[in-house]
Amino acid sequence: MRKKPEVPEKAPPSAAGNASPGEAPSDFEQLFNHLPGPVFIFDKASLRYLAVNEAAIQRYGWSRGEFLEMTILDIRPEADREAFLEQVSAFPPQRRVNGEWRHRTKDGAEFAVDAHARDIRFQRRDCRLAIVQDAFERKMAWQALQEAQDIYSNLVENLSEGIAILDEEGRFLFVKSAGGQIF
Repeated sequence: MRKKPEVPEKAPPSAAGNASPGEAPSDFEQLFNHLPGPVFIFDKASLRYLAVNEAAIQRYGWSRGEFLEMTILDIRPEADREAFLEQVSAFPPQRRVNGEWRHRTKDGAEFAVDAHARDIRFQRRDCRLAIVQDAFERKMAWQALQEAQDIYSNLVENLSEGIAILDEEGRFLFVKSAGGQIF
C-alpha cells in the first residue's frame, strides 16, 4: 500500500507575501501571489484576512498590510454586511460555497463578483479560501446571449417563408412552417 504524502497543516511563515527581507518566497507564496484573480484567506472566527494575493491588492487598492488589518466585511458595502454575516453563519462546514456579492475598492467603487469559497486549515486555524471573479464579463456575455436569442426569435417568428435547420448529418434541429407548408 502506498504511503499518503504528508501535507503540512500550516503554510510556511513567508506564505502569501509575508517573507522577511532577504528571504526567498516559498513555492506556495509564488503560486498564491501569481494567480490571475483575487484570492483571499480569512479566519472564520474573526473574519480577519490572513493572506491576500497580488491580484487582490491590484484590484481592490489596499496594500497587503492594510488588508491584514481588515475583515472581510470591510470590502462589502454597508448595506450588504448583515446579509453576508447571516449567510456566512449558514455556510455548511467543509463545503464549497458559491454566490454573487458586491464588493468595494479602497476608493469606494462597487462591483459585482462571483465568489467561490471553501473551508481550509491555514496557520493552524479554521479558515476560508475565497476566489473571486468580477461578474461584469459574465453579465455582459449573458446579456449579449439574451439579445441574440431575442433577435433570432423575432426573425424566425416574423418570417413569411418556412425555415428548417439541419445538423451535419441531415437531421432536423428546428422547423418552422409558413402557412402549414415547409417546402
